[in-house]
Amino acid sequence: MDRLGIIGAAWRRITTRGLERFLMAESDYGTRLPGLREALEVEELIFLSTCNRVEILFVRPDSNSGPSLETMRRRAFEHLTGDLPVAGEAERCLLAWAGEGALEHLLLVACGLDSAQLGEREIRGQLRQAQRLASELGLSGTTLDWAVERALQVARSVEAETEIAAGRISLAGIGFDAVERRWRELRNPAPVALVGVSPMTERCGEWLRDLGASCVVVNRSEDRGRAMAERLSSPYRSLDDFRLDPGPLSALVTATGASAAVLEDAALGRIVTASRLRPLVVDFGVPSDVDPDAARRHGLEHLDMQVINKVAERSRSRRRAESAVARELVDRALVDLQREAAERALSPVMKELAGRYRETAETGVAKLFRRQLRHLSDEERRIVEGFAVGLAKRFAHVPVVGLRALVGEHGLAAADTFLTASDEEMAWGLRAAGRNEEGTP
Repeated sequence: MDRLGIIGAAWRRITTRGLERFLMAESDYGTRLPGLREALEVEELIFLSTCNRVEILFVRPDSNSGPSLETMRRRAFEHLTGDLPVAGEAERCLLAWAGEGALEHLLLVACGLDSAQLGEREIRGQLRQAQRLASELGLSGTTLDWAVERALQVARSVEAETEIAAGRISLAGIGFDAVERRWRELRNPAPVALVGVSPMTERCGEWLRDLGASCVVVNRSEDRGRAMAERLSSPYRSLDDFRLDPGPLSALVTATGASAAVLEDAALGRIVTASRLRPLVVDFGVPSDVDPDAARRHGLEHLDMQVINKVAERSRSRRRAESAVARELVDRALVDLQREAAERALSPVMKELAGRYRETAETGVAKLFRRQLRHLSDEERRIVEGFAVGLAKRFAHVPVVGLRALVGEHGLAAADTFLTASDEEMAWGLRAAGRNEEGTP
């Protein structure tokens, strides 16, 4: 577990505007993420980017070699922003976790306990999507896959056992509530434009469909746009066509992942002209998909991430009681996962230990057959062999159970100390297992 690490930035620490420096366009992932892995000198990497956070999950080749976490933070800062950090800037903007702390942070993120809106569900889909992308790019492996899968399992358990995620409490839900209020205020509401293919816009589209509202999917990439439009049973428009001829709208919901505004002054002017009433704009983009200054000039109500996050913060207190219960569940899960990781790393050593007891018994019995017990029949020899092997298993059971309990209570370091004093070769095997055992950090 010591090789697991996370470097991250969240809006709460550096504001939404500050977070923009650490984002990258989705179209650049294929080239920039392998470069980030190389810059950090890590074996595995997952890049999680949302409207409120950037998290770099990674696995180091060895916890005792390679660049320090401080150096990795500075390299991550430079790679993501393109600027060299001034003294202390990387440490102020980027937090870092290693080992148990990294796993704990991942659980909190997956459960929505580190989100602007406590218990929000969207983060799980975003984490899963980030994992799939890393797999497609050949960046993730068994360690991060294990960590992410376990984090998502814990998140589902927390949702099932608490009320922290009851109702629409996600950032998408906050945006949709505003759209729903606007839609209900209008006598003959025009369609709602969903600009960009993302978990945010798709979730809003599903709610709009259930509400009976009409919507149109707008996206630069036709394949992804048409696929989402088909899922929502809605028409599709290309972004370029929409900019030139938007048609009447009651609201826009945007989340494109673009590196700059996709709806600027001219496009907003056409939207206002085409609509009977000025449409509401719910903008999940970071940076904003709608130019804020242009939105003000055209008199549009523009709910960007700064506004949405403030609404989310005001509602946090209502969920703090449930979050305390959720945090207790996370703490218990963390202990279980630490034990699971340690036991799986210890597994090959325990097999080796049991094998040595058996080998000692079989060697001793073979020696007896060549000397004192040469007169035994084949059947008698099988009986003696069976007794010796059974006795070896019983003898091996005591240290194996003891090692398992030792690791469960005190971690792999305690087992390493025990084995170093008794068998340096097996201690080396334990360290190698901790680095290489498939599916464990």
